[in-house]
Amino acid sequence: MNTIFSKYKKHYVPKYLQKWIKIGKMNETGISPLSENELKSSASQHDDGFRFVTYGEINISIIYCEGIRPQSLLLPALLTDNIEKIKKQIQELKRLKTTELKSLI
Repeated sequence: MNTIFSKYKKHYVPKYLQKWIKIGKMNETGISPLSENELKSSASQHDDGFRFVTYGEINISIIYCEGIRPQSLLLPALLTDNIEKIKKQIQELKRLKTTELKSLI
């Protein structure tokens, strides 16, 4: 798996994303990273229908109001996710009614 993933990154992922991208598996609850053993295994060792995905982790700070320490959250996101989908994931995780996203880049 690790060899396949390395070749995939080299040939299909833009250079600016190569250090950020990870490989994981998609299940009904979301994205899970592959363990070291899973990375060392071959693709044929996984069940039919097993879905591998490439993703990145987004570091998010949630500020409820001024004067209270922000809460940090590491959110796995598919490379094809847009800002609306990420916003929806945050709302589902934290049960927030309204969300405003700001970039600190």
